Amino acid sequence: MLIRLNMVMRQFKNKGECLILYVADRVPNRDDVVVLIVDIFAEHKEHARELAKKVLDHLGAYSIKVVDHKMKPYLMPEREVWRLVAMVAVER
Repeated sequence: MLIRLNMVMRQFKNKGECLILYVADRVPNRDDVVVLIVDIFAEHKEHARELAKKVLDHLGAYSIKVVDHKMKPYLMPEREVWRLVAMVAVER
């Protein structure tokens, strides 16, 4: 599941719409759920939300079900970064 999710996210990142960093990891005691963390480096809140929606739509196109997600900003020196945290499951 992690390899498939990584390949799907790499395809999205290679589109080059915006600079993103992502990481996926397993949830303890669950074999069917993975946590996906995507950092979106966007200038405006609206652009970050649009990009987050595109990420979620991209996952759906590959039959990856988003169980739950949240998006919050955090500050880095000289810029704001938006973090999308999603719990996803691959439909079998």
